[in-house]
Amino acid sequence: MPTIVFPEFRDATNAVKYPFLDTATLTDTLEQIVLPNDIFIDLSIYAPGATTYSYLESITVNNDTVRLQFNCGTSVERNKRAYCTLNTLESAENKDITVPLYNTVTKSMRVGTLVINDLKLAYFKGLPVGTYAFSEDATNIVPSCILTMPDIGVKSISVNTKSDDSTVTGVVWLIGHDGVFLRTGKNPSEIRIDVVGDSLYKKAALGVDKYEIARPVRTINGRPADEFGNFNISTTSVYDAIRIENRKTGIDIYMAGAINGD
Repeated sequence: MPTIVFPEFRDATNAVKYPFLDTATLTDTLEQIVLPNDIFIDLSIYAPGATTYSYLESITVNNDTVRLQFNCGTSVERNKRAYCTLNTLESAENKDITVPLYNTVTKSMRVGTLVINDLKLAYFKGLPVGTYAFSEDATNIVPSCILTMPDIGVKSISVNTKSDDSTVTGVVWLIGHDGVFLRTGKNPSEIRIDVVGDSLYKKAALGVDKYEIARPVRTINGRPADEFGNFNISTTSVYDAIRIENRKTGIDIYMAGAINGD
Protein backbone atom coordinates (compact mmCIF):
# COMPACT_ATOMS: atom_id res chain seq x y z
CA MET A 1 0.00 0.00 0.00
CA PRO A 2 1.41 3.43 -0.88
CA THR A 3 2.42 5.78 1.90
CA ILE A 4 -0.21 8.39 2.80
CA VAL A 5 1.74 11.64 3.10
CA PHE A 6 -1.02 13.88 4.47
CA PRO A 7 -3.40 11.71 6.58
CA GLU A 8 -5.21 14.80 7.84
CA PHE A 9 -6.60 15.24 4.33
CA ARG A 10 -8.66 12.08 4.68
CA ASP A 11 -9.82 13.02 8.15
CA ALA A 12 -11.03 16.35 6.79
CA THR A 13 -12.95 14.80 3.89
CA ASN A 14 -14.50 11.80 5.63
CA ALA A 15 -17.39 13.85 6.97
CA VAL A 16 -18.16 15.63 3.68
CA LYS A 17 -19.12 14.56 0.15
CA TYR A 18 -15.71 15.20 -1.34
CA PRO A 19 -14.87 15.08 -4.25
CA PHE A 20 -18.43 16.28 -4.78
CA LEU A 21 -19.76 19.61 -3.55
CA ASP A 22 -21.52 19.70 -0.21
CA THR A 23 -24.66 20.80 -2.05
CA ALA A 24 -24.66 17.68 -4.26
CA THR A 25 -27.62 15.36 -3.67
CA LEU A 26 -25.78 12.28 -5.05
CA THR A 27 -29.15 11.01 -6.27
CA ASP A 28 -29.74 9.86 -9.84
CA THR A 29 -32.40 11.51 -11.98
CA LEU A 30 -34.91 8.67 -11.43
CA GLU A 31 -34.17 8.61 -7.69
CA GLN A 32 -33.22 4.94 -7.78
CA ILE A 33 -29.89 5.20 -5.97
CA VAL A 34 -28.09 7.56 -3.62
CA LEU A 35 -24.30 7.46 -3.57
CA PRO A 36 -22.63 7.28 -0.15
CA ASN A 37 -20.91 10.48 0.93
CA ASP A 38 -17.53 8.74 1.18
CA ILE A 39 -17.78 6.62 -1.96
CA PHE A 40 -14.58 8.10 -3.42
CA ILE A 41 -11.35 9.17 -1.71
CA ASP A 42 -10.03 11.60 -4.29
CA LEU A 43 -10.46 12.65 -7.91
CA SER A 44 -8.41 14.62 -10.39
CA ILE A 45 -9.59 15.49 -13.92
CA TYR A 46 -7.33 17.20 -16.45
CA ALA A 47 -9.30 16.66 -19.66
CA PRO A 48 -8.52 19.12 -22.47
CA GLY A 49 -10.95 22.02 -22.28
CA ALA A 50 -12.52 20.78 -19.05
CA THR A 51 -14.47 23.32 -17.05
CA THR A 52 -14.82 23.66 -13.29
CA TYR A 53 -18.50 22.69 -13.68
CA SER A 54 -17.69 19.04 -14.32
CA TYR A 55 -19.87 16.35 -12.80
CA LEU A 56 -20.47 12.59 -12.69
CA GLU A 57 -22.81 12.05 -15.63
CA SER A 58 -23.67 8.36 -15.41
CA ILE A 59 -22.92 5.02 -13.79
CA THR A 60 -23.31 1.89 -15.90
CA VAL A 61 -23.44 -1.34 -13.91
CA ASN A 62 -22.66 -4.67 -15.57
CA ASN A 63 -22.23 -8.11 -14.06
CA ASP A 64 -18.55 -7.68 -13.26
CA THR A 65 -17.64 -4.07 -14.09
CA VAL A 66 -18.87 -0.54 -13.44
CA ARG A 67 -18.29 2.34 -15.84
CA LEU A 68 -18.21 5.88 -14.44
CA GLN A 69 -18.57 8.68 -16.96
CA PHE A 70 -17.80 12.32 -16.15
CA ASN A 71 -19.03 15.29 -18.15
CA CYS A 72 -16.31 17.94 -18.35
CA GLY A 73 -18.00 20.36 -20.77
CA THR A 74 -21.34 21.00 -22.44
CA SER A 75 -23.82 18.34 -23.45
CA VAL A 76 -22.72 18.43 -27.11
CA GLU A 77 -18.95 18.35 -26.55
CA ARG A 78 -18.26 14.60 -26.71
CA ASN A 79 -14.51 15.14 -26.55
CA LYS A 80 -14.90 16.64 -23.06
CA ARG A 81 -16.00 13.45 -21.36
CA ALA A 82 -13.92 11.15 -19.21
CA TYR A 83 -14.60 7.62 -18.09
CA CYS A 84 -13.11 4.86 -15.98
CA THR A 85 -13.94 1.21 -15.40
CA LEU A 86 -14.03 -0.49 -12.00
CA ASN A 87 -13.69 -4.24 -11.61
CA THR A 88 -16.24 -5.31 -9.01
CA LEU A 89 -14.86 -8.87 -8.91
CA GLU A 90 -11.66 -7.79 -7.17
CA SER A 91 -11.26 -9.16 -3.66
CA ALA A 92 -11.70 -6.58 -0.91
CA GLU A 93 -8.44 -6.09 0.99
CA ASN A 94 -9.10 -2.63 2.41
CA LYS A 95 -6.61 -1.04 0.06
CA ASP A 96 -6.76 2.07 -2.08
CA ILE A 97 -7.08 1.65 -5.84
CA THR A 98 -5.85 4.26 -8.31
CA VAL A 99 -8.04 4.12 -11.42
CA PRO A 100 -7.08 6.04 -14.60
CA LEU A 101 -9.65 8.12 -16.46
CA TYR A 102 -9.63 8.22 -20.25
CA ASN A 103 -11.16 10.42 -22.91
CA THR A 104 -14.34 8.89 -24.34
CA VAL A 105 -13.36 9.73 -27.94
CA THR A 106 -9.58 9.27 -27.87
CA LYS A 107 -9.62 6.27 -25.55
CA SER A 108 -5.82 6.13 -25.25
CA MET A 109 -5.64 9.67 -23.82
CA ARG A 110 -5.46 9.65 -20.04
CA VAL A 111 -7.35 12.62 -18.62
CA GLY A 112 -7.62 11.98 -14.91
CA THR A 113 -7.29 9.74 -11.86
CA LEU A 114 -9.82 8.36 -9.41
CA VAL A 115 -8.88 6.97 -5.98
CA ILE A 116 -11.27 4.56 -4.28
CA ASN A 117 -10.98 2.02 -1.48
CA ASP A 118 -11.69 -1.52 -2.68
CA LEU A 119 -14.20 -1.98 0.17
CA LYS A 120 -16.44 0.58 -1.61
CA LEU A 121 -16.72 -1.67 -4.66
CA ALA A 122 -19.25 -3.73 -2.72
CA TYR A 123 -21.72 -0.84 -3.08
CA PHE A 124 -21.56 -0.98 -6.89
CA LYS A 125 -21.68 -4.78 -6.83
CA GLY A 126 -25.00 -4.63 -5.03
CA LEU A 127 -26.65 -2.35 -7.62
CA PRO A 128 -28.98 -3.83 -10.26
CA VAL A 129 -27.54 -4.00 -13.78
CA GLY A 130 -28.34 -0.84 -15.74
CA THR A 131 -27.38 2.78 -16.32
CA TYR A 132 -28.01 5.50 -13.74
CA ALA A 133 -27.91 9.10 -14.98
CA PHE A 134 -27.15 12.13 -12.83
CA SER A 135 -27.79 15.82 -13.28
CA GLU A 136 -25.12 18.46 -12.77
CA ASP A 137 -26.58 19.56 -9.44
CA ALA A 138 -26.61 16.01 -8.13
CA THR A 139 -22.94 15.20 -8.64
CA ASN A 140 -21.12 18.50 -9.22
CA ILE A 141 -17.39 18.04 -8.57
CA VAL A 142 -15.33 20.31 -6.34
CA PRO A 143 -13.50 22.85 -8.58
CA SER A 144 -10.15 22.06 -6.96
CA CYS A 145 -10.36 18.57 -8.48
CA ILE A 146 -10.41 20.02 -12.00
CA LEU A 147 -7.13 21.02 -13.61
CA THR A 148 -8.08 23.22 -16.53
CA MET A 149 -6.12 22.29 -19.66
CA PRO A 150 -6.04 23.84 -23.15
CA ASP A 151 -8.75 22.52 -25.39
CA ILE A 152 -7.96 20.25 -28.31
CA GLY A 153 -7.86 21.95 -31.70
CA VAL A 154 -6.41 24.96 -33.45
CA LYS A 155 -7.60 28.26 -32.00
CA SER A 156 -5.46 30.59 -34.12
CA ILE A 157 -2.77 30.52 -36.78
CA SER A 158 0.35 32.67 -36.78
CA VAL A 159 1.40 33.78 -40.25
CA ASN A 160 4.93 34.91 -41.07
CA THR A 161 4.16 38.40 -42.33
CA LYS A 162 5.78 41.82 -42.08
CA SER A 163 2.86 43.27 -40.17
CA ASP A 164 2.78 43.32 -36.39
CA ASP A 165 -0.52 41.44 -36.20
CA SER A 166 0.30 38.03 -37.66
CA THR A 167 -2.41 36.02 -35.85
CA VAL A 168 -5.34 34.80 -37.94
CA THR A 169 -8.57 33.72 -36.24
CA GLY A 170 -12.14 33.01 -37.26
CA VAL A 171 -12.82 31.30 -40.58
CA VAL A 172 -9.50 30.43 -42.22
CA TRP A 173 -9.01 28.71 -45.58
CA LEU A 174 -5.96 26.45 -45.89
CA ILE A 175 -4.98 25.75 -49.51
CA GLY A 176 -2.18 23.38 -50.47
CA HIS A 177 0.19 24.64 -53.17
CA ASP A 178 3.62 23.92 -54.66
CA GLY A 179 4.10 20.47 -53.17
CA VAL A 180 2.07 21.02 -49.97
CA PHE A 181 -0.96 18.73 -49.69
CA LEU A 182 -3.77 19.03 -47.15
CA ARG A 183 -6.27 16.33 -46.33
CA THR A 184 -8.47 15.24 -43.46
CA GLY A 185 -7.39 12.39 -41.23
CA LYS A 186 -9.42 9.53 -39.83
CA ASN A 187 -11.10 12.08 -37.60
CA PRO A 188 -12.86 14.71 -39.78
CA SER A 189 -11.77 17.40 -37.33
CA GLU A 190 -8.10 16.66 -37.99
CA ILE A 191 -6.07 18.16 -40.84
CA ARG A 192 -3.01 16.37 -42.16
CA ILE A 193 -0.36 18.44 -43.94
CA ASP A 194 2.17 16.67 -46.17
CA VAL A 195 5.09 18.64 -47.60
CA VAL A 196 6.38 16.49 -50.47
CA GLY A 197 8.03 19.18 -52.63
CA ASP A 198 7.33 20.30 -56.17
CA SER A 199 8.77 18.09 -58.90
CA LEU A 200 8.27 20.88 -61.43
CA TYR A 201 10.12 23.56 -59.48
CA LYS A 202 12.73 23.98 -62.25
CA LYS A 203 10.07 24.99 -64.75
CA ALA A 204 8.54 27.38 -62.25
CA ALA A 205 11.97 28.97 -61.59
CA LEU A 206 12.34 29.65 -65.33
CA GLY A 207 9.05 31.50 -65.40
CA VAL A 208 7.40 28.82 -67.52
CA ASP A 209 3.89 27.62 -66.86
CA LYS A 210 4.73 24.35 -65.15
CA TYR A 211 1.30 22.92 -65.92
CA GLU A 212 1.67 23.47 -69.66
CA ILE A 213 2.22 20.24 -71.56
CA ALA A 214 5.80 20.05 -72.80
CA ARG A 215 6.15 19.85 -76.60
CA PRO A 216 9.87 19.41 -77.31
CA VAL A 217 9.31 18.47 -80.98
CA ARG A 218 7.78 21.31 -82.97
CA THR A 219 8.25 20.11 -86.55
CA ILE A 220 9.55 17.11 -88.49
CA ASN A 221 11.05 18.02 -91.84
CA GLY A 222 9.16 21.26 -91.67
CA ARG A 223 5.81 19.64 -90.92
CA PRO A 224 4.13 20.76 -87.66
CA ALA A 225 2.22 18.56 -85.24
CA ASP A 226 -1.55 18.24 -85.29
CA GLU A 227 -3.82 20.28 -83.04
CA PHE A 228 -3.08 17.95 -80.13
CA GLY A 229 0.69 18.17 -80.55
CA ASN A 230 0.98 14.65 -81.97
CA PHE A 231 2.90 13.30 -84.95
CA ASN A 232 1.56 10.25 -86.74
CA ILE A 233 4.34 8.38 -88.57
CA SER A 234 3.35 5.53 -90.85
CA THR A 235 4.89 3.50 -93.65
CA THR A 236 3.52 2.41 -96.98
CA SER A 237 3.78 -1.25 -96.08
CA VAL A 238 3.15 -3.31 -92.97
CA TYR A 239 6.52 -4.96 -93.56
CA ASP A 240 8.52 -1.76 -93.23
CA ALA A 241 10.33 -0.96 -89.94
CA ILE A 242 10.77 2.54 -88.56
CA ARG A 243 13.76 3.26 -86.37
CA ILE A 244 14.03 6.29 -84.06
CA GLU A 245 17.44 7.20 -82.67
CA ASN A 246 18.41 9.97 -80.31
CA ARG A 247 21.55 11.82 -81.40
CA LYS A 248 23.40 14.84 -80.07
CA THR A 249 22.10 16.99 -82.91
CA GLY A 250 18.50 15.82 -82.58
CA ILE A 251 16.31 12.81 -83.31
CA ASP A 252 16.73 10.75 -86.44
CA ILE A 253 13.72 8.93 -87.82
CA TYR A 254 14.25 6.64 -90.75
CA MET A 255 13.04 3.44 -92.30
CA ALA A 256 15.26 0.47 -91.74
CA GLY A 257 15.03 -3.17 -92.68
CA ALA A 258 12.40 -2.66 -95.35
CA ILE A 259 11.53 -5.74 -97.35
CA ASN A 260 9.38 -6.42 -100.33
CA GLY A 261 6.01 -7.55 -99.16
CA ASP A 262 5.57 -9.60 -102.31
